[in-house]
Amino acid sequence: MSSKTTLRRSMQGGRGDRVGGLALRQGDDDDDDSAYKYTKRKSRWQRLSKTQTKLLLAITVAGIILLVTTGTAPGSGLFLSATNNGGGESYQHMRKLESLFEQVRNKDDVINSVTKIIKETTTTTTTTKTTTTERSVESMKQLKDIFHQWITRLDHDIIHNVHGGIRWPRSHLLPKLPEEGSDDDAHITSYQEALDLSINAIKESREDHDWRERKSKTYKDMLFDPLERTKRMPESLGEKMKWMEEWEQIKASGTPIQGPKVDYRRSIKPDRYHDLELTPELLQEFVKGNVPKATEYPKFQPLKTIMKEWPQDEDYEGPIHASVYRFNYAVKDEVKAALQFRKKRLPFLVYNVEEFDNATAKWTDDYLIEAFDHFNHTSQSGQYVQDYGNEAPNNFFAYYRQREWELNRDGMTPTRLNDLDFATFTEHAKYADHVRLAADQPHFYWSITTSAMEQYSSPDEWSFVTKDLPMLGQWQENLFKWNAHESSGVECRFGERGVTTATHYDEAYNMVALIKGARRLILQPPNQCSKLGIQRHPQAPAKRQSLLNFQHFEYMDNPDMPEKERQWLERAATADTIQVVMSEGEVLFLPGNWFHYIITLQQSAQCNVRSEADYGGEPAHGGHEDVILCRD
Repeated sequence: MSSKTTLRRSMQGGRGDRVGGLALRQGDDDDDDSAYKYTKRKSRWQRLSKTQTKLLLAITVAGIILLVTTGTAPGSGLFLSATNNGGGESYQHMRKLESLFEQVRNKDDVINSVTKIIKETTTTTTTTKTTTTERSVESMKQLKDIFHQWITRLDHDIIHNVHGGIRWPRSHLLPKLPEEGSDDDAHITSYQEALDLSINAIKESREDHDWRERKSKTYKDMLFDPLERTKRMPESLGEKMKWMEEWEQIKASGTPIQGPKVDYRRSIKPDRYHDLELTPELLQEFVKGNVPKATEYPKFQPLKTIMKEWPQDEDYEGPIHASVYRFNYAVKDEVKAALQFRKKRLPFLVYNVEEFDNATAKWTDDYLIEAFDHFNHTSQSGQYVQDYGNEAPNNFFAYYRQREWELNRDGMTPTRLNDLDFATFTEHAKYADHVRLAADQPHFYWSITTSAMEQYSSPDEWSFVTKDLPMLGQWQENLFKWNAHESSGVECRFGERGVTTATHYDEAYNMVALIKGARRLILQPPNQCSKLGIQRHPQAPAKRQSLLNFQHFEYMDNPDMPEKERQWLERAATADTIQVVMSEGEVLFLPGNWFHYIITLQQSAQCNVRSEADYGGEPAHGGHEDVILCRD
């Protein structure tokens, strides 16, 4: 049996990566972080007692005293905020906490010894070990204090809708630059060796049945659960977040709720969209299989050029020029042409799909709220579907893997689950559009994921996703879904203005249907991997992801930017890139192993399904070997 076949079979049934716990079935992962304990989630609003408040205040003061005593480590925190770009007291506080954390985690005796304490697998007997353990206990105490302050600060900022300023990625979570030397797997010199490494990593993780128990103990020791925010509400706010008060005041004032300032849906301003010309003669050539050469299509530009013309977090009212062909699903020859593009691993858009247009009309806010409100997670159908809300202190949502993310090494997780219901999320999405929510304010995200097993269940057990989107969720093969037995479940992600998903790739072919709103996708072919800061090791905490925020191209001269991030952005600036602006009703074919960075332009809903993994590639664009080795 070949390594590719072994890898494919070992991956089947896996739950994939997560963004703050969101299941992302990307076709090559182990039985990752189950959301089993969230399927019966209930909304709860908890408050700090006066004693707890005094305790946290004392811890904060102690932390500041420790900072003054031991000094700071500029540029080394998880998300250090720039002093000249907003954030005020919040980012100053966070910067101190992050510097403290960096000092503790950098002590030689912390990382290894704390792990020993957590696992509690051995008893210390020698004098040397006792001394090390005592130092580790002290470090562990410091870490507990830091995390307690950290999560309290994040809770405060999210509850109060705080502007947090720029947040830099932690340097050690970016891979080594080529000039820095070798990674831990530098001995891997061939594609075959890389495949074997992935297979072994998957087997190892599947055999590790105790990881959840270890994580649970780690969180308990740290007084911290990174996946779900326990809301410690100040008495003055009762049970309302700051944005809720603002939104109620806006609606009560009689101010018209007009939605986004710039509406990017094609149906609103079709003239601003400029498609690639598809003449009858050219269409017939495509039908015959004479599609554009990969060396000529799509037309790439340097990433920095694209981001300079349209900065990530700014509205854009200029013309939108297409980079890929757009085919009409109601025209048979155009469907045939699309199949030829799919065969050649070339990206394209499809529109005028009756099923998706019907879903666009059906999926009103009221319909979706009703669907989620009556979703029975304890029913037989509920065994196949998971849904949950996610939050971040700004608009940048970076993926991570709960199993591999070590608190004492990696710090606070980039995102967290929350207990908002879908109706509350919808209100925040409308609020975000109306007030043009700033990039450095808290953002929310919602996901529902069906298991691939749902396509085998009876119709009365289908979720509303499978019922409304049969070409994606039901057992059938078509332009959008093929090799159904190897396909993923349907993932639907509901975003709000500004939410940005960090660069990542999926090994499987991906069909992305935009049901509501508009999104902007920044795409690179597989052979650009070495420029994008991808965590490539199979057991990395953010495997197959990059923590580079492309908005930071605007801050290259900022003295607070970590030097490692600056060097990575300089490399990323030259990456061959296209952008695709999707409007509701459109479907994007994304070949396997292509990198995508997604910017939500306004309240939106996206559903996608992945078919078979692609272990090959297109020579001009690269393929699986390029993303596995990820070298110049």
